[in-house]
Amino acid sequence: MTSSNPVDPILLTEYEDTSVTLAEDDYSFLVSDRISKKIQLSLSPEPGAYLLNPHQHVGVIQLPSGRMLESRPKVPFENIFYMVARSMGMPWVGGIAKLERFDDVLELIAELFADESDHLISRGLSRRYQEQEDNLINIKGRIDFNEDLRLNTVLRHRTYCRYEDLTVDIPENQVVLQTAEMLSGWRFGNKDLRARIRNITQRLSVLSKTNFSGQIIDQFIYNRMTEHYRPVHRLCKLLLDQASLSEYSGMIPNPAFIIDMNKLFEKFISEALKESVGARSFSVQNQSRVYLDTTKIYRMQPDIVIRNNRFTALVADCKYKKLTVDQDLKSSEADMYQVLSYCTVTKSRHGVLIYPQHEVGHQKRIPIVNSSAVIQQMTVDMGGSIDDLESSIRVLANDISALILGDSQIA
Repeated sequence: MTSSNPVDPILLTEYEDTSVTLAEDDYSFLVSDRISKKIQLSLSPEPGAYLLNPHQHVGVIQLPSGRMLESRPKVPFENIFYMVARSMGMPWVGGIAKLERFDDVLELIAELFADESDHLISRGLSRRYQEQEDNLINIKGRIDFNEDLRLNTVLRHRTYCRYEDLTVDIPENQVVLQTAEMLSGWRFGNKDLRARIRNITQRLSVLSKTNFSGQIIDQFIYNRMTEHYRPVHRLCKLLLDQASLSEYSGMIPNPAFIIDMNKLFEKFISEALKESVGARSFSVQNQSRVYLDTTKIYRMQPDIVIRNNRFTALVADCKYKKLTVDQDLKSSEADMYQVLSYCTVTKSRHGVLIYPQHEVGHQKRIPIVNSSAVIQQMTVDMGGSIDDLESSIRVLANDISALILGDSQIA
C-alpha cells in the first residue's frame, strides 16, 4: 500500500506496513523519541519513500506540515468508542451513528466533554483555599520576613506576605481548561462543536494555564461536594493521556489522539469482568503486582487476577496480537511461559490467555505437565457489531465464572 501525494492524508492500518513519501518536517517528527515508539519508520523499497507501521496504535495525528496521519483499527470504529466508554466507566447509551473515520470517534468524545464541561460550569466551579504569596501594599496573612528583607530593604511601602485565598484556580478546574484548549486545536467538522469548545475555553480563561499529564487526575480525591467532577475528569484523563504520545507529562505540539489497543483491550476486558465476575463475591484486580522470587527482585504484573477470600482463583493476560496460520493459531511459547509463571506464583489452577477473535478464531485448553494448572486460550469477538461484542463478553465472563465457581465448590 502506498500514499504518495504529499498533501493527502496518510492512512495506516494497525500492524501493517504502508509506504509513504514525507515532508522533511514530518520525517523529523516521526523519528523523534516521543513518536517513534508508537509508529515505526523504516526505509521503503520504493525510492524516496518510507515504510510506516503503527503496530497496535490507532488514532490520528496532525503532522507539522498540516498533513493528517490516521491509523485505523481492524475492528469497527463504533466498537472502539464502545470499548473506550466501558473502560472509562462512562454510561453507554447506544444508538450512535456509523463512524467512518477516527476523527468521528474523537468528535464523539469531544461532544461528551463539552456536555460535561457545560454542566460543570453552569453548576459553579469548586473553590478551595490555596496558599498565595505576593509583595503587597497592605499586610495580608503573615509576613515572610526573609523575602520581605530581601525585596524591601530600601523601599518599605510594600510587605511580602503569605496568605490563603479562596479561589477557583485549582488543579481540578485547570485540567478542564487544559483539555478544552487541547481540543480547540482540532479542526472538527462540526462547527457547533468547535464553537462550544471555544466558549468553554473563554469561560475558564481566568484559570492558570497548565501542562498536566492525565496522571494528575489519579491524585484527585472526591467527596459529596465534588463528585460531579468525576465524569468530566474521566474524559480529561482519556484525552490528555492519548494526546501525549508519551509516558511523560506534557502534550506534543501537534494535535494527536492515539490509542494503544493493547492497553485498551486489557482495560476493557478487566472492567467487563469486574461488572460480571466481580458481582459473584470474587474480586477482580488489574495489573496486580506479584513476585517470582522470595527476595522480591523479579516483579510481574498479570493483567487480571481474580481472587476470593481464600485463594487466587484465576490469572489472565490479555493479548491484542495476531496469531498466524503458521503458528496453528496457537499461543506463543512466550505467552504460555508468562501465564504459567503467574499460575506458579499465585498457586492458581487456571491461567487464561485472552485474544481478539478476529485474530485467533477458536479456543484451546492446554493442561500442563506435572502441574495442576490448566491454561486456556479464550477469545472475544471484536469484529462484529456492538451487540456481538457484548454477547462475546458475556460468554467470556460465563466461561471464566464456570472455572472459578467450580474451584470454589471444590475448595
